[in-house]
Amino acid sequence: MSEEFRKKIRDYMDGKLSIEEAAEMEKELEKLEDYQAVLDEQVNNGAPAGCNNKKSGEAGNEGEMAMTKKEKRIIRWGKWKARFHNALVALAIILAVTILSGIITSVYYGSGTPSRATQFGDVVASAIAVTEPNISFGNNASIAGIFFMGMEGDLKKTVGVRDMTVGEMEVQFLFGQAGYPKIKWLLQDNSRQFAYPGTTQGNASAEGWKGLEKLPEGTVAEAYLSFDRLFETDDILQKFKDKDMTPLWFAVDTGAGSKAQAQGASDYPLLGFPYRPLWHYADWTFSNRKEEPWGKPWGLFGKKISQSVEAPEVDPYGSGALRNNNFIDTLKLLKQYESITRRVVKGQALKLKETIEYLEKQGVKIYGLAVTGPTVEILKLKGEPWISDVNVGEARLWDWNSTK
Repeated sequence: MSEEFRKKIRDYMDGKLSIEEAAEMEKELEKLEDYQAVLDEQVNNGAPAGCNNKKSGEAGNEGEMAMTKKEKRIIRWGKWKARFHNALVALAIILAVTILSGIITSVYYGSGTPSRATQFGDVVASAIAVTEPNISFGNNASIAGIFFMGMEGDLKKTVGVRDMTVGEMEVQFLFGQAGYPKIKWLLQDNSRQFAYPGTTQGNASAEGWKGLEKLPEGTVAEAYLSFDRLFETDDILQKFKDKDMTPLWFAVDTGAGSKAQAQGASDYPLLGFPYRPLWHYADWTFSNRKEEPWGKPWGLFGKKISQSVEAPEVDPYGSGALRNNNFIDTLKLLKQYESITRRVVKGQALKLKETIEYLEKQGVKIYGLAVTGPTVEILKLKGEPWISDVNVGEARLWDWNSTK
């Protein structure tokens, strides 16, 4: 065995060879094992010709045999040591890749002001709020695996003075791409369509009021009111100022969708905004900011920031311009993240670009309103000439604090 080969064996055992060199060395060692097996067989069956002179060759042959067995043990130990070393290297690489991927995932969703996780949550909640009357989505986001973020929460609506859970929704994100949401409705979906001015039929309107009249007096209800014309936001709010009920959701004339409804189409998108504005990051006012080291005393884990936030003040029966601008800003946010919006609304043709242009040019006009309150109070609206139709939503036993 040459000194060069011995050196390669030592390097192999110490893990100094490259992967290709180690593989080549293993092949050579396997050949040596095969040679050793042949030698062992020859020794067990008798010495070969020319090796039966004990005086001249016995001592040398025994030395060679002893040396060969010793080298064989060394080689076997070296192979297992090298394999163990390679396994540790592979495991270390997998662990490093996993940790690095986790760091990349956390940094991606946690970076930005606001963070991507916060922004994506705002987009999902806003998409639900402007397309589903009186439905809100309270979400909790969490890292769901390498490069994935999960977002889940309850779908709620307001009936009386309570927010009741009507469904559950889950959305998965792969970086900036959202999957289609998984929605489980806990209540049977009721018709929540509003009738555009000029499309109401008398029989349909009468049926809606009859449905309300059948509800017991000691109940609160959710009702979807349609108007005989378009109203300014402030004007319609003033009509409910002295009524013992709460506005919930405004149905907005968006041009193409409203015209499609007026022409009798049934696949038009429904857009509107909730009574409580959808405040976004840019709407909040931040004050009393404090920074403290996280991991005292040296701040090993960065800084812990605390601050107070305030939303703009809103008149309960006014602030129409503020509400309208907030609705348009919400649509612009959905347009900015249109790929996420399309998944959340499951491919509805919202035509956000055209809708935003229409609203900025024509203004925000209301043709329907969802309200909740005591059933007897909602029935008092039956004689109002500006209400052309009503659809009944959910109803519950009395749960109301009258302020009128």
